Amino acid sequence: MPFLALVFIEPLGLIGLVAPLILLALGLRRQDSREVFLGTTRFFTEEASGAGQARRRSLPAWLLVAALALVLGVLSLAKPGVEGPPQMGVVVALEVDRSPSMYLPHAGPAGAVNASGLRRIDAAFEAFCRWAGEYESTITGGVFVSTGRGEPVPWQELTIPDAPETAAPEMFWAAHDGPSTVWITDRAPSADARRHAGVFASGGAASPGLISLGPKGCIYWKADGTFEFREQQKRSGLVRVGPDVPLEIAELVQLWAEARGVQVAASSDSGDGAARELVQLSIDGVPAPKSGLEERRVRSGRDGWEADLAVHLEGATHIRAGWTPWLMSPLGEPLAEMAPGRLELGFKGLLGPPTDEAAFAVSWIGLFDRARLTPGEVVEASERSAAGSAFRVPPSEPAIMESPGASAKRAQLEERAALLRALLAGASALLGLAAFVMLARRPS
Repeated sequence: MPFLALVFIEPLGLIGLVAPLILLALGLRRQDSREVFLGTTRFFTEEASGAGQARRRSLPAWLLVAALALVLGVLSLAKPGVEGPPQMGVVVALEVDRSPSMYLPHAGPAGAVNASGLRRIDAAFEAFCRWAGEYESTITGGVFVSTGRGEPVPWQELTIPDAPETAAPEMFWAAHDGPSTVWITDRAPSADARRHAGVFASGGAASPGLISLGPKGCIYWKADGTFEFREQQKRSGLVRVGPDVPLEIAELVQLWAEARGVQVAASSDSGDGAARELVQLSIDGVPAPKSGLEERRVRSGRDGWEADLAVHLEGATHIRAGWTPWLMSPLGEPLAEMAPGRLELGFKGLLGPPTDEAAFAVSWIGLFDRARLTPGEVVEASERSAAGSAFRVPPSEPAIMESPGASAKRAQLEERAALLRALLAGASALLGLAAFVMLARRPS
């Protein structure tokens, strides 16, 4: 409830202003009913001067001071404050599903692909933008979007992210549930995964296409759920192996490449044009330092295996931007790092067989599959399946976005409001004490 430049946090406390009015009314009533003893000289004197009626209507000073003390006390209890800077609007945190299914063509219930080439992610973003425009027209300010990278931007400046170089996994939506969060996806999440977040799911019919590409051909998935093998002559990729890759890893790369129909080439070999147009993987080892530093033994492992690795004495101890550590030493040194289409190893070789050779082979082959750049047309069957109907649920409570410096300004205003409340309470107490003293010293 604003009052001039003030806002009362507890406006119901202002009802207490009735108390001083009642006190003053009772004081006036008592003056009107005061007895006058006839036959006294004072009565005739006041009657002759005309001052008797005025004196009966006057209020004692202590009563006025007490009423003022009550007014100040009530204002203090109502907690006056000052309005902070105006809000710029609301901000929603956008969580975008970037799994392969989002970049498939969007189709309606009948399965007809949109003639404009609309993808599922495009349809989901369009639904969100329609809501943002409608919601913005009902509030003061605008709708801003936060993607976790930089400051929030107006929804009109939102750009659709490109497909990642390697297939992104499906999101664990329950970890991103919040009242000011919006999910952009194609399939509506289950009811138990969402409580507060808004969801804009594109839906879409099944999208037939390649689900696997091998040395002798490809597997084509049909919309009815059946598969078809199609022969093709082109190779499915190229893996370049650097000269410093340990022998044990190079042998696994050769076995993996034969199973995947991938050509193996030295890192200096550019390969032929057909291979360059397809997917590739580059694996490099860390070369020995020119100073001839000795090696040290490091015990490391994962996925059920351990092994003693030969590592240079001065190894890298930091993780580079854009790289994901896959194997670490006990000291935190990255012994194997992955980036889209690239692997780098930080050890020279194994100083003995791993504890479980089968687990060792499966673990490294899985790493090669993860790091490999896959063709854009190869998408798993689970991703190509129908996404159902479109689904739209707005966020429950979009967060308020304030103007720059609003937090510091609000803290400063709150300090002033607290000082004002303290002054009102102190003045009320002093005036109340003064009224009590004046009442005690009043002549009987």
